[in-house]
Amino acid sequence: PMKDKLKEYVESDGVLLAVCSGFELISKEFHIQGEKQEGLGVLQVKSLWDEKRFVSNVVINTPFGIVTGFENHNGRMDIGNLNPLGEVVFGNGNNGQDKKEGVIYKNTFASFLDGPLLPKNPKLCDEIIKRALIKKYNEDIVVNRIYREPREFLLSNEDNIAHREFLEKNIKNSIWLADEVAVEENK
Repeated sequence: PMKDKLKEYVESDGVLLAVCSGFELISKEFHIQGEKQEGLGVLQVKSLWDEKRFVSNVVINTPFGIVTGFENHNGRMDIGNLNPLGEVVFGNGNNGQDKKEGVIYKNTFASFLDGPLLPKNPKLCDEIIKRALIKKYNEDIVVNRIYREPREFLLSNEDNIAHREFLEKNIKNSIWLADEVAVEENK
């Protein structure tokens, strides 16, 4: 069945991105409206149910720099001993307890972050593309970045003033925003 093919693909270093409900679907188990469902079991993680819904902007530190997104979930993901995608700076993450968000397992990236995740986080997007190219061509790939760092983009692009003001109001304590304000003050 397709479930076995997906597991085999992941175990053979296939590249997969699972976002929000996709994260839960590839787990061992998850819940819909509080009812336990069997997941695909691609990742050895499980999502428990909680009545309180996490709805928040999220900022995490990852090996690929700061990653931002939006969470909207009742699941409380237990990732066991798997590596998280990142450490939560602001928001709830996997379960609101352990300050972890998402999972990286081999070339599988899973996260509760919507946002849209890839357009908001070009370094993460580059990493996923690079891994897919390495898997396909079996050789190391250098991805040339054609974007500016988020702080340059937010401080110089007038179209993002409203977004920046929103971040200032809602993520005042994040390291990322503190860096943005410091850069602006030093101009």
